[in-house]
Formats: sequence, structure tokens, C-alpha cells
Amino acid sequence: MNTALYKQMLKRNSRPFASFSLGSSFYLLLVIALYPSIASTKSMDELLKQMPAGFSKAFGLEGGLSTLSDFIAADYYGVLMIVILAVFSLTTAMQLVVKLVDQGSMAYLLATPHSRGTIIRTQALVLVTGLGAIMGTMTVAGIAGGYLLVDDVSFDAWSFIKMNIAAFFLFFVLGAFSFFISCVTNDAKKAIGIAAVVTILSYAFDLAGKLSDNVAWMRSLSLFSLFDPVAIAKGTEPILLTCLLLCGIGAVFYVLAVLLFSKRDLPL
Repeated sequence: MNTALYKQMLKRNSRPFASFSLGSSFYLLLVIALYPSIASTKSMDELLKQMPAGFSKAFGLEGGLSTLSDFIAADYYGVLMIVILAVFSLTTAMQLVVKLVDQGSMAYLLATPHSRGTIIRTQALVLVTGLGAIMGTMTVAGIAGGYLLVDDVSFDAWSFIKMNIAAFFLFFVLGAFSFFISCVTNDAKKAIGIAAVVTILSYAFDLAGKLSDNVAWMRSLSLFSLFDPVAIAKGTEPILLTCLLLCGIGAVFYVLAVLLFSKRDLPL
């Protein structure tokens, strides 16, 4: 790692990192603040009972939203958080490599007395640092909101922390894949398109597999099948093996990104 480059890239990306951290935490706190008004009425449970079984299963709503942890897991971590962090992982990975190549700025970095491997490993660490900052901010905000905004003794802070750990490793992989695509292409638009299509299809396969048992096999093609926030919130989903698997997959993509970027020809 190049310390000077790492600090410079963190400084350069500090605004988007702060925006995603604060924005994701704000939406999380908003969801938490809405819970008391929803929990005090029976209309939500009645609405959930009227929904198709496949829909309830897809979003982990079979058991209702009896606790704050269930509500956060289904309403935020099941959909909105995925969108926010997918956008972050994709855009940041592109900004750190292929955007620099496309604009010609990468040539200046490669002109320094540091190897390509050192430079690209530093860029990868910046991406992981940004993801860690977002998840850390969300974790602190969620725990504070759970205890200060809602009078709900059923809130399980440890389950919430585990949910964030699992989410971190899920997007560790998605970020690594986007970073890999960013390292092997020269066109920023093409790279964004490939990473976006693969991410959307992966989520669609998982959702389709949940909605219908006839296509349940599609979930085996999706990375998102390894992340079940509702089950984690209920304490029925062990995350150790899942996180180790995700960490391994992400590490493979990062290693491949470094190796291929170090050997490929770059446009002048």
C-alpha cells in the first residue's frame, strides 16, 4: 500500500463517503422513527395477511413485523439499504480505477516510482475503507435510534450488529466484483453497465426464487441468497460461515483485479 496515495484518495472521496454514510443513516433513523406509529395499529398486520404468500416470503414478512428488529430488517435492509450500497460500491469502484484510466489520470499515478500492484491495492483499500465507514456509521446510528427513538425492549442490538456485519461482507463482494470490472476495462460507461447488469440480475434471481417455488433454483445463482436480514434479526441465521464464504469470494476478485491490472496494456 502507498500511504500518501491512500490519504490523497480518502481526501478526494471524503465527500461521497460522508454523503453515503449520513444519507444511509438518515434513512435508517427515519425507518426506526416510523416504527411506533406502525406498531400501534393492526392495519399493517392485516395488510400483510392479505398479501400473496410468495410476496411475504420474498421479503421475510411471514411472521409479521412484531419487533423493531424485524421491521428494520424487512423495510430497510431488505430493499433500501441494498440499493444505496449497491450504488456506492459500483460508483466508487469505477471512480477509483476505470474513470482514471478513461480520463488519462491513471498515467500520472503509474509514472510515480511505485508498482502497478501497489497502486491498485491502495485503491482497493480505499473502497473497503469507504464501505466500512458507511456500515460503521449505520451501526452506531441504528443502535442509538433503537434505544433513544423507540420504547421497544425487544430491540436486539447484537442481532442488529450481526446484520450489519453480514451486509458489510455482502457488499465487500459486490464492491470487489465492480472493482474487478473497473480494472479490466478501459471504458467507464461499459464498466458501469456490466457491473450494474450483473448486480441487478443477481438481485432479480434471488427475488424470483423467493416469489415462486417453481424457480427457487434461481436463488443458487444469486449472491443475495446468502444475505437474509430478517432471519439474522430473528436470531435463526448463523452468519460466521456465510461471512467467511463472502470474504473468500471478495478476496478472489480483488486478487484477480490486482493481477490482471498489473499485466494489461493501458491506453496512452
